[in-house]
Amino acid sequence: RGQTGSTSGGGFFPLCQTPEKNVTIIEGRVSVDNDGNFCGGLQAGYRSLLNDSTIWGAYAGFDIRDAGENTFTQADVGTELLGENWDLILNANLPLGDTRQVVSTSSQVANPRFVQNQLLLDQQQVDQAQAALTTVSLDAGLQLFDWGAEGELWGRGGVYYLGGEASQESLGLRASLDYRL
Repeated sequence: RGQTGSTSGGGFFPLCQTPEKNVTIIEGRVSVDNDGNFCGGLQAGYRSLLNDSTIWGAYAGFDIRDAGENTFTQADVGTELLGENWDLILNANLPLGDTRQVVSTSSQVANPRFVQNQLLLDQQQVDQAQAALTTVSLDAGLQLFDWGAEGELWGRGGVYYLGGEASQESLGLRASLDYRL
């Protein structure tokens, strides 16, 4: 099901900060699509300057998403290590509660066959379901070129896992090039 558009907003608020050392934040975001489906989340995060060029951070949060017919919730956790020209990020989204919900049920004909002079058909029930997936991803980025005021080119790569009740588990790779101004 595609989304034709949405309106969203969000922001973050520093809760506690030690200048040039660390910061603890709370971040919130909300979005409503053109069909009136709501999603939003709240996260708490921490970042610490490990040395002059390396930042370590971690976060935990909670998301809710109206999928039209059903509503799903998930917990989010992650950690990151950020350098001046590299980064390493680990994220996990873990569905909570009922992760698979039936939207509609229909019958279909299956296994047509002749037995003597009769055509026999089996009838089977098919459930259309919406489901929340567990996702885990590990990504790394490296600055490939720095053109000063003209921007930077970064290469990114990673591995991800998707799994849930309504689909087969999958493991995949992804890669991208990012141009940053």
